[in-house]
Amino acid sequence: MNYRSVLKRYPSSSKIKSLILIGVLIFTLIGKFIVEVRESFIAQHNKESVTVFVQENKTVYHPLFSENSLKAKVLNKIFYKGLVSYNPESQTYVSDLAEFNINQDATNFTFRVKDNQFWSDGTAITIEDALFTYKNIIQNIKFTNKFLYNQFQQVKIDHSRENEMTVIIPSSNSFFIDLFTLPILPKHIYKQIKIEDFNSKNLGTFVVSNNFQKLKADSELTKIEFENKQNQNIILHIDAEKTQEYNLIVDNQEQLLEGYKKYSYLLPQYSAMFINMERSFFKNKIHRQAIKDAVNKHDLENKIADQTIISKPFFQFDEIKSIPKTSFELIKDNLQQSQYFSNKIDNNKTIKLSLIAIKHSNEKLNGINHTLIDHISQNLNKIGIEIVPQLYDIEVFKQILVNREYDLAIFGHDLGANYDSYSFWHSSQRFQNGLNITSYYNPLTDNLLENLRRESNQNKKQDLAREINKQLNQDIPAIFLFTGKKYYFIDNQIKNRKILNTYSHTSDIFYDIHSWQKT
Repeated sequence: MNYRSVLKRYPSSSKIKSLILIGVLIFTLIGKFIVEVRESFIAQHNKESVTVFVQENKTVYHPLFSENSLKAKVLNKIFYKGLVSYNPESQTYVSDLAEFNINQDATNFTFRVKDNQFWSDGTAITIEDALFTYKNIIQNIKFTNKFLYNQFQQVKIDHSRENEMTVIIPSSNSFFIDLFTLPILPKHIYKQIKIEDFNSKNLGTFVVSNNFQKLKADSELTKIEFENKQNQNIILHIDAEKTQEYNLIVDNQEQLLEGYKKYSYLLPQYSAMFINMERSFFKNKIHRQAIKDAVNKHDLENKIADQTIISKPFFQFDEIKSIPKTSFELIKDNLQQSQYFSNKIDNNKTIKLSLIAIKHSNEKLNGINHTLIDHISQNLNKIGIEIVPQLYDIEVFKQILVNREYDLAIFGHDLGANYDSYSFWHSSQRFQNGLNITSYYNPLTDNLLENLRRESNQNKKQDLAREINKQLNQDIPAIFLFTGKKYYFIDNQIKNRKILNTYSHTSDIFYDIHSWQKT
């Protein structure tokens, strides 16, 4: 066959179509090859990297607005330094950017910034950065994080000498040191930003004080990649959904996955039923004791199996080996000592008490609340008390608490990295804007709380916390119910990481990330 003659007779339009088809085929094959090479490269890159997933819905990151943001706390823990840091292993505050000293009555804090420390752009970190963060930003009346702003009202901050800052607070409080774990921000980057703009900006410039190599991130800070001090590449993904396999997964909703080991840990958070001691009914301790006993934690434990039953606020110092069964007959016998109760029973009348709780957007939290309310209602009904439950949105709930317009209230308390419960239980906090919403008053407890704030020795702090436990257990201003178990998952390919049973916050899981390596 003469191929040349065949080609000559082949129409030009057909030749063009054939060339186009051949071109498309070639480009398709090349594209497929590029995709396969890219996917192979990514897979190999991920295989050599430590990959971490933290479950949280997308949020704007701001280092100084971290109270209610897991993302902010995790990023702060990894990338920013404070003047001091909290070590969850030793449960102590240690020097970070600065050496520090607290005077004997815990009213004077001195910080001296160490030499030879640098921002990731090479600029030296100095006391000017600390002064800028605390005086120019946090103490600025236009700063919209009012929780932080209010903490530093009536606080005097001075540049006392070269590279040194002195902080004087109006009353003894050794726990105030926790506020100096906040990220120090680079003055040379943010000094030109107006405070109004500063409040609304996503401060994700990543000029950071922990100097990682090859640091890069996407615009929303959901995927961040860096090399730690062991030259180990780490990929951190913070988002609502997982997109690949990971070496470590922080997701409390997650069921046990194949190939992973599940670890549980406790945070210093608890839920309790608080008692309004301004109500005449609750001024009688017999009534408070009856309600405490009738809560029936023995049965409650089976209804909230993924929670840990507690009996005191500092539950970490209180080991519960077994929960006794509730004797409702014994509770009724004890109530015979109450003339008020006896009169109600004689007249065939039921005592009604309101029980308020928060209406959550999270279905799991709502489910726990409904379980609690149903359980408490059923059990208190056995001793002649009818519970009238009412659920409110959080802002309305707060207002009802502040106005003391309730009998019983279920909500949680987060102790954070310290044992400071002064604002919850000290009698001075019973009044306007105070957080002692039970109106609890006991001079012995006041004294213990004051001593706890003055004390700097960790062992002595724990002894004082145990004494406060005993006093609150005797006085019953609240019935301490449970603390939630939290979980994370590891595929055992990360070495040089420590696994603890308790953390002050979930972000503490990453306190030793600088040492992690892939096996």
